Amino acid sequence: MAQNTRETRVPKTVVFSLFTVALGLAVVVGSSILLNQPAKTTSTEKEATNKPTTDPAEIQKRVATRTTVGKEAPRLFVIADTTTVPKNAFFARAQKNDVVLAYEESKIFILFRTDGDKVIALSDNSPLEETSALAATPAPEATATPETSPSPVASPTSTPTPTTSPSPSPSAAAAPVKLSWINATTTVGKTQTVENSLTAEVQGQYTAASRTATKQTLSSQVVYRSESAKALATTIATALKYPLKSQFSSEEVPADTEIIVVVGE
Repeated sequence: MAQNTRETRVPKTVVFSLFTVALGLAVVVGSSILLNQPAKTTSTEKEATNKPTTDPAEIQKRVATRTTVGKEAPRLFVIADTTTVPKNAFFARAQKNDVVLAYEESKIFILFRTDGDKVIALSDNSPLEETSALAATPAPEATATPETSPSPVASPTSTPTPTTSPSPSPSAAAAPVKLSWINATTTVGKTQTVENSLTAEVQGQYTAASRTATKQTLSSQVVYRSESAKALATTIATALKYPLKSQFSSEEVPADTEIIVVVGE
Protein backbone atom coordinates (compact mmCIF):
# COMPACT_ATOMS: atom_id res chain seq x y z
CA MET A 1 0.00 0.00 0.00
CA ALA A 2 1.50 3.41 -1.02
CA GLN A 3 2.37 5.83 1.78
CA ASN A 4 1.31 9.49 1.56
CA THR A 5 4.20 12.02 1.91
CA ARG A 6 3.61 15.66 2.97
CA GLU A 7 6.03 18.43 1.92
CA THR A 8 6.75 20.87 4.73
CA ARG A 9 7.23 24.50 3.63
CA VAL A 10 8.52 27.47 5.69
CA PRO A 11 6.19 30.42 5.46
CA LYS A 12 7.51 33.36 3.41
CA THR A 13 6.94 35.80 6.28
CA VAL A 14 9.37 33.88 8.49
CA VAL A 15 12.06 33.85 5.77
CA PHE A 16 11.69 37.60 5.19
CA SER A 17 11.96 38.31 8.93
CA LEU A 18 15.17 36.29 9.25
CA PHE A 19 16.70 38.07 6.24
CA THR A 20 15.85 41.48 7.71
CA VAL A 21 17.46 40.65 11.06
CA ALA A 22 20.64 39.36 9.39
CA LEU A 23 20.93 42.47 7.22
CA GLY A 24 20.49 44.75 10.24
CA LEU A 25 23.23 42.96 12.16
CA ALA A 26 25.61 43.29 9.21
CA VAL A 27 24.96 47.05 8.98
CA VAL A 28 25.54 47.55 12.73
CA VAL A 29 28.79 45.55 12.78
CA GLY A 30 30.14 47.26 9.67
CA SER A 31 29.40 50.75 11.01
CA SER A 32 31.08 49.96 14.33
CA ILE A 33 34.25 48.83 12.58
CA LEU A 34 34.40 51.96 10.41
CA LEU A 35 33.78 54.34 13.31
CA ASN A 36 36.49 52.78 15.49
CA GLN A 37 39.20 53.10 12.86
CA PRO A 38 41.59 56.05 13.56
CA ALA A 39 41.63 58.87 11.05
CA LYS A 40 44.60 58.60 8.71
CA THR A 41 46.75 61.67 8.14
CA THR A 42 48.01 61.89 4.61
CA SER A 43 51.69 62.48 3.94
CA THR A 44 50.75 65.77 2.27
CA GLU A 45 49.12 67.03 5.50
CA LYS A 46 52.18 66.04 7.56
CA GLU A 47 54.51 67.83 5.19
CA ALA A 48 52.34 70.97 5.33
CA THR A 49 52.55 71.20 9.15
CA ASN A 50 56.31 70.66 9.21
CA LYS A 51 57.22 73.33 6.67
CA PRO A 52 58.87 76.58 7.87
CA THR A 53 56.46 79.51 8.12
CA THR A 54 56.45 83.15 9.16
CA ASP A 55 52.67 83.44 9.47
CA PRO A 56 51.97 84.49 13.12
CA ALA A 57 48.56 82.77 13.23
CA GLU A 58 50.01 79.50 11.93
CA ILE A 59 52.93 79.64 14.39
CA GLN A 60 50.59 80.25 17.35
CA LYS A 61 48.41 77.33 16.19
CA ARG A 62 51.38 74.97 16.02
CA VAL A 63 52.74 76.03 19.42
CA ALA A 64 49.30 75.63 21.01
CA THR A 65 49.26 71.94 20.02
CA ARG A 66 52.52 71.34 21.92
CA THR A 67 52.22 73.53 25.02
CA THR A 68 49.55 74.97 27.30
CA VAL A 69 49.60 78.72 26.71
CA GLY A 70 45.98 79.78 27.07
CA LYS A 71 44.28 82.30 24.80
CA GLU A 72 46.76 85.17 25.20
CA ALA A 73 48.12 86.54 21.92
CA PRO A 74 51.93 86.56 22.16
CA ARG A 75 54.50 88.95 20.74
CA LEU A 76 56.63 87.26 18.08
CA PHE A 77 60.32 87.89 17.42
CA VAL A 78 62.22 86.31 14.53
CA ILE A 79 65.93 85.59 15.02
CA ALA A 80 67.70 87.04 11.98
CA ASP A 81 71.26 86.66 13.32
CA THR A 82 72.25 84.34 16.18
CA THR A 83 75.38 86.38 16.92
CA THR A 84 73.31 89.32 18.18
CA VAL A 85 70.94 87.50 20.56
CA PRO A 86 71.53 87.74 24.34
CA LYS A 87 74.08 85.28 25.70
CA ASN A 88 71.93 83.16 28.02
CA ALA A 89 70.74 79.56 28.36
CA PHE A 90 67.44 80.27 26.59
CA PHE A 91 69.21 81.08 23.31
CA ALA A 92 71.96 78.43 23.65
CA ARG A 93 70.47 76.27 20.86
CA ALA A 94 68.92 79.06 18.80
CA GLN A 95 69.22 79.00 15.02
CA LYS A 96 68.50 81.55 12.31
CA ASN A 97 64.74 81.98 11.62
CA ASP A 98 63.75 80.50 15.01
CA VAL A 99 60.83 82.37 16.59
CA VAL A 100 60.46 83.69 20.15
CA LEU A 101 56.87 83.81 21.43
CA ALA A 102 56.50 86.10 24.45
CA TYR A 103 53.33 85.47 26.47
CA GLU A 104 53.98 88.37 28.84
CA GLU A 105 50.79 88.18 30.93
CA SER A 106 51.27 84.46 31.53
CA LYS A 107 55.06 84.93 31.90
CA ILE A 108 55.79 82.19 29.38
CA PHE A 109 58.55 82.56 26.79
CA ILE A 110 59.01 79.93 24.08
CA LEU A 111 61.77 79.43 21.50
CA PHE A 112 60.10 77.61 18.58
CA ARG A 113 61.50 76.18 15.35
CA THR A 114 58.90 76.05 12.57
CA ASP A 115 61.09 73.79 10.44
CA GLY A 116 60.05 70.55 12.10
CA ASP A 117 57.68 72.15 14.63
CA LYS A 118 59.94 71.87 17.70
CA VAL A 119 59.87 73.68 21.04
CA ILE A 120 63.58 74.41 21.59
CA ALA A 121 63.42 76.27 24.92
CA LEU A 122 60.82 77.31 27.50
CA SER A 123 61.22 79.91 30.28
CA ASP A 124 59.13 81.81 32.83
CA ASN A 125 61.62 84.72 32.84
CA SER A 126 62.01 87.10 29.93
CA PRO A 127 65.16 86.24 27.94
CA LEU A 128 64.77 89.37 25.81
CA GLU A 129 66.04 91.85 28.39
CA GLU A 130 69.74 92.17 29.00
CA THR A 131 70.82 94.72 31.64
CA SER A 132 74.43 95.79 31.88
CA ALA A 133 75.75 96.45 35.39
CA LEU A 134 78.83 98.34 34.16
CA ALA A 135 79.93 101.13 36.49
CA ALA A 136 81.84 104.20 35.45
CA THR A 137 85.59 103.64 35.62
CA PRO A 138 86.98 105.77 38.47
CA ALA A 139 89.63 108.33 37.64
CA PRO A 140 93.14 107.50 38.95
CA GLU A 141 94.08 109.18 42.22
CA ALA A 142 96.36 112.17 41.80
CA THR A 143 99.75 111.88 43.45
CA ALA A 144 101.57 114.95 44.72
CA THR A 145 105.10 115.66 43.46
CA PRO A 146 107.56 115.25 46.38
CA GLU A 147 109.27 118.40 47.65
CA THR A 148 112.87 118.97 46.57
CA SER A 149 115.30 119.43 49.45
CA PRO A 150 117.46 122.59 49.33
CA SER A 151 120.92 121.99 47.89
CA PRO A 152 123.98 123.91 49.22
CA VAL A 153 125.75 126.23 46.79
CA ALA A 154 129.58 126.45 46.86
CA SER A 155 129.91 130.17 47.51
CA PRO A 156 130.90 132.42 50.37
CA THR A 157 127.20 132.75 51.22
CA SER A 158 125.21 129.54 50.97
CA THR A 159 121.69 130.12 49.60
CA PRO A 160 119.09 127.31 49.58
CA THR A 161 117.39 126.25 46.35
CA PRO A 162 113.69 127.23 46.33
CA THR A 163 111.32 124.43 47.25
CA THR A 164 109.27 123.00 44.32
CA SER A 165 105.53 123.27 44.90
CA PRO A 166 103.46 120.10 44.36
CA SER A 167 101.73 119.97 40.98
CA PRO A 168 97.95 120.44 41.07
CA SER A 169 95.80 117.31 41.03
CA PRO A 170 94.16 116.59 37.70
CA SER A 171 90.39 116.93 37.66
CA ALA A 172 88.42 113.70 37.81
CA ALA A 173 87.40 112.31 34.41
CA ALA A 174 83.73 112.70 33.56
CA ALA A 175 81.66 109.55 34.03
CA PRO A 176 80.25 107.96 30.85
CA VAL A 177 76.69 108.91 29.93
CA LYS A 178 74.07 106.28 30.82
CA LEU A 179 72.28 105.11 27.67
CA SER A 180 69.34 102.71 27.29
CA TRP A 181 68.40 100.78 24.14
CA ILE A 182 64.78 99.88 23.31
CA ASN A 183 64.01 97.29 20.62
CA ALA A 184 60.66 98.11 18.96
CA THR A 185 61.12 95.57 16.16
CA THR A 186 60.33 91.88 15.77
CA THR A 187 64.02 91.00 15.30
CA VAL A 188 65.88 89.68 18.33
CA GLY A 189 69.25 91.40 18.81
CA LYS A 190 68.40 94.35 16.55
CA THR A 191 69.70 96.94 19.04
CA GLN A 192 73.07 95.18 19.22
CA THR A 193 73.34 95.25 15.42
CA VAL A 194 72.58 98.99 15.34
CA GLU A 195 75.03 99.70 18.18
CA ASN A 196 77.80 97.87 16.31
CA SER A 197 77.46 100.42 13.51
CA LEU A 198 78.65 103.20 15.85
CA THR A 199 82.35 103.98 16.03
CA ALA A 200 84.42 102.79 18.99
CA GLU A 201 84.99 106.45 19.94
CA VAL A 202 81.26 107.08 20.28
CA GLN A 203 80.66 103.81 22.16
CA GLY A 204 83.39 104.76 24.62
CA GLN A 205 81.44 107.84 25.74
CA TYR A 206 78.48 105.96 27.23
CA THR A 207 77.64 102.87 29.24
CA ALA A 208 74.60 100.73 28.43
CA ALA A 209 72.21 101.11 31.37
CA SER A 210 69.63 98.65 29.98
CA ARG A 211 68.54 96.84 26.85
CA THR A 212 64.81 96.07 26.62
CA ALA A 213 62.17 94.98 24.12
CA THR A 214 58.78 96.66 23.69
CA LYS A 215 55.73 96.57 21.45
CA GLN A 216 56.19 97.55 17.83
CA THR A 217 54.49 100.94 18.25
CA LEU A 218 57.52 103.23 18.57
CA SER A 219 59.51 104.72 15.72
CA SER A 220 63.30 105.03 15.58
CA GLN A 221 64.54 108.04 17.58
CA VAL A 222 67.26 109.32 19.91
CA VAL A 223 66.11 111.07 23.09
CA TYR A 224 68.28 113.05 25.51
CA ARG A 225 67.09 113.73 29.07
CA SER A 226 69.75 116.18 30.20
CA GLU A 227 71.56 119.08 28.59
CA SER A 228 74.91 117.50 29.44
CA ALA A 229 74.00 114.50 27.26
CA LYS A 230 72.66 116.54 24.32
CA ALA A 231 75.98 116.71 22.43
CA LEU A 232 76.50 112.93 22.52
CA ALA A 233 72.84 112.30 21.66
CA THR A 234 73.21 114.58 18.63
CA THR A 235 76.29 112.65 17.49
CA ILE A 236 74.47 109.30 17.81
CA ALA A 237 71.34 110.59 16.06
CA THR A 238 73.45 111.91 13.16
CA ALA A 239 75.37 108.63 12.83
CA LEU A 240 72.19 106.50 12.86
CA LYS A 241 70.13 109.04 10.87
CA TYR A 242 67.46 109.02 13.61
CA PRO A 243 65.45 112.10 14.65
CA LEU A 244 66.62 113.80 17.86
CA LYS A 245 64.05 114.49 20.60
CA SER A 246 64.12 115.80 24.15
CA GLN A 247 60.90 114.40 25.57
CA PHE A 248 60.22 110.72 26.26
CA SER A 249 58.37 108.94 29.03
CA SER A 250 58.94 105.23 29.57
CA GLU A 251 58.86 102.88 32.55
CA GLU A 252 60.99 100.41 30.61
CA VAL A 253 64.29 102.21 31.25
CA PRO A 254 66.09 103.12 34.50
CA ALA A 255 65.21 106.51 35.98
CA ASP A 256 68.80 107.76 35.72
CA THR A 257 69.01 107.08 31.98
CA GLU A 258 70.33 110.17 30.16
CA ILE A 259 69.97 108.99 26.53
CA ILE A 260 67.39 106.60 25.05
CA VAL A 261 67.83 105.06 21.62
CA VAL A 262 64.66 103.49 20.18
CA VAL A 263 65.23 101.10 17.26
CA GLY A 264 62.00 100.83 15.26
CA GLU A 265 60.96 98.94 12.14
